[in-house]
Amino acid sequence: MPRFPSARSRAQQLLERLGELYPRATCSLDWRSPYELLIATMFSAQGTDERVNQVTPALFEHFPDAAAAAAVASAEVEPYVTSTGFFRNKAKNIVASSRLLLERHGGVSVNTHVSRLSQRLQLSRGTDPRRIEPDLMKLVPQVEWQNLSIRLIFRSRAVCTARKPRWKVESLNLH
Repeated sequence: MPRFPSARSRAQQLLERLGELYPRATCSLDWRSPYELLIATMFSAQGTDERVNQVTPALFEHFPDAAAAAAVASAEVEPYVTSTGFFRNKAKNIVASSRLLLERHGGVSVNTHVSRLSQRLQLSRGTDPRRIEPDLMKLVPQVEWQNLSIRLIFRSRAVCTARKPRWKVESLNLH
């Protein structure tokens, strides 16, 4: 059996190959600040980007930053997120994340797609985004963190569903 290249080598090859496949890939979520991207990414975990983009304008109008969302109870956020499903948990997470952001910051965006492919590509052994994120941050330069997330999401949507993965490492010609 041939030896698989190191995770760092595969990550660099992956980034280059995905760059060739999706040179103009951009985030499908509508956002204007890192805070908005964080909240939109949290929503996208259990829904579609289209639904997230429908819900977030009103949410961000009322809670434009972490300080605004951290200052309220989750029940005050719920009316803005009811159509997303799991709205009580999402409202609690928005408030909790906002409070946490006021204390510390930084990182790579890890949603369901990034998590799934990071594991399938053996870039991380973690199953929780909090464990996957630092693994990915160690593998690629900081200036590429956002590109890696966005391109993994595009690749996952194109060929890899949760119920029926149609994707193999070989399809990216990593060696």
